[in-house]
This record gives sequence, structure tokens and C-alpha cells, in this order.
Amino acid sequence: MTYPVWLASGGTGGHVFPALSLADALEKKGLRICLLTDSRGKKLIAKKRACISVPSASPFVGNLLKRAIALSKLASGGIMIMALIVKMRPKCVIGFGGYPSFMPMIMAKLFGIPVLMHEQNAIMGRSNQLLARKAKLVMTSWSHTTGLPQNSHSVHTGLPIRQTFNDIARYTPHRKHHHILVLGGSQGAYLFGELVLKAILSLPAAIRNHLIITHQVRDEQIHQVTTDYLNAKIEADIAPFFDDLPKKIAQADMIICRAGASSVAEIASAGRPAIFIPLASAMDDHQTANAHALCDDGGAVMMRESECNSDSLSTLLSDLLGAPNTRQKMAQNARRHSHHNAADKMVHAIFDAVPALAQGGTL
Repeated sequence: MTYPVWLASGGTGGHVFPALSLADALEKKGLRICLLTDSRGKKLIAKKRACISVPSASPFVGNLLKRAIALSKLASGGIMIMALIVKMRPKCVIGFGGYPSFMPMIMAKLFGIPVLMHEQNAIMGRSNQLLARKAKLVMTSWSHTTGLPQNSHSVHTGLPIRQTFNDIARYTPHRKHHHILVLGGSQGAYLFGELVLKAILSLPAAIRNHLIITHQVRDEQIHQVTTDYLNAKIEADIAPFFDDLPKKIAQADMIICRAGASSVAEIASAGRPAIFIPLASAMDDHQTANAHALCDDGGAVMMRESECNSDSLSTLLSDLLGAPNTRQKMAQNARRHSHHNAADKMVHAIFDAVPALAQGGTL
């Protein structure tokens, strides 16, 4: 079977989930979609979808041996992609960043296949920077995205997210309790499992006695975090992963999380107040740039990791939880940056760039 559109993405949720949202929108237009990612990303994709795992790794990380291995993986991925292009005959390849998207886009360009890309972060990722000049179109999540080559053709579409985030009702502060949602991310073990916990336990009793906590932590932290909340007599839902995240966000009076592009976009579309603690080690500090999209307009508050300790975070939390009007204004400001209809905007941009797709219908 041929697949006219390939969506190539890195293996993290921040790359895969926007690709899946676009896949849904393109399938509604009658197009068959094949996703290309790595072994991590494939685990996030339903088995019913056409999906291929591509060997890849970053040649910029680690010692010389690791970089050499990464280059060999990219080369083997390239050979694999060449064979797939001959077999599946794609008419367009759309990259979502990450090194698993690099070879599909390079090989598509060599075969004369139109290449498009989407950049999730407010600072363009390295793999996308390498290819942006060759892309027919670059679609961006944020209007202030930096790192775009001067001669690239770009359009601001927003970041496609699940419709359930857009459908969340407008925020109204709870009167009897404060619901805090803590989302640690894959690299938040100490800070989100321990430091944020200490900050919450240090809140004044008048606030602490009315808390409901939803806290994402790693498996090895669940027992200790559960025990600490029980001892403090705080109602808490603790898990390493929440499969009903839109519902959790809808219930929240305050969200504490990293500033990955998808997290920022989901919070903006949901319209909920948030404290962002960007990952300090993120490539090119792109999470800080993502957070600015909301913080600069009063839609969220940012606390840099180097400045974050349990006392400073507890003070900030106390101030915000004690100011319902401030939280409501934050939520309103955040929602002004909603990514509603981003997937549809991307579809229109793709059809404009590759008219044959729009004309082909059920290709």
C-alpha cells in the first residue's frame, strides 16, 4: 500500500503527539498517513496506525565513540528510508524535529519529494535548523520563534494538540479547596518529586488544610511521596503517568510543570494558571523561550531552576493560591494564546504548499 504523506518525528511525546494530531486532521481529508519515528516513539502510537521505527541518534552528544555510533545509525536509517521511498512512493514528507526525522527529510529531498517541517519550540531545534533552508515550508508553534534561516518560507500555525484541551471550560477558582497539579516530566525526578513536595508541605496551614494534589512522580518515588502526603493529611492522587490529563488540567487551580512546547500549548488552550520551571539543561534553553510565550503576557509565572528552592516556590504558591482574581486573570491571559485549530491551519498550509495533496483526495 502507498502512503502519500509521511510524518517523521522524534521519539518523545512532545514530537509524537503533535504529529498524531496532524495525522488525524489529514486522514479526515482522505489521505493515508505513515508515521516514522524511533523505538521510543513507536510505543506511543496505536498499533492500528502505519508506523515505522527508524534507526537514529544525535551525533552531537557524548564522546567520540557515541558520536560515531550515532552517525552509523543515521546512515543505516538513510539506507532504510531509500528503500521505503521506492516501495511506498510518498508525495510529501513532514518533519516534526528530532533525529528520527532527519534522514526521512534528507532522503525525500534527494528524491525530489516536497519536504515540510513543523517546529514545536520557540527556538528552532538543531535537526530542523539543518534542513530548514531546504524545506518548502516551515510551520511554527510560536509567533516569536527564533533560529529560522533568513531565506526559509515560514508560517505560524500553532502547535496541534488534542481537541479535548480546547474543549475545557473556562477557569473559575474553587471556593472550598485548591487543586494543585504537578507534572514532573521525564527529567524532573528530584525537583518535582522532592523539592515541589517540600514546597507544598511548607505552605501555611490555612492553605494546606484545603489542598487537593495530583502529583506525577517516578515509580521509585511513589511510596515516599504517598507517605509524606498521608502524614500531612493532604488528599493526593500520585502516579508516574496520567492517561486523563485533560481532565486533570481542567480540575487544576494551579499547575506546576516544565515548559516543553506541548505542555505550554495545552495549558494555553485549556486556560489554566501555571508556574513553569524550565529544564535548565534543555538544548539552547528552548524551554525558557517556550515559557516566555505565556509569561510575557501574564498568562503564567516562570521560576528558573537555578533560583528554585522549596522556600521560594512555597512563597510563590502561597501568594498565588491566596489571590483567586490573579489566578483567573492568568488563565484568561493564557487562553489568549490558545492553539485552537492549529491542526486545521497546518492542513491548509500543507495543501497550499503541495497542491497535489489537496487534489488527490483519497490518495
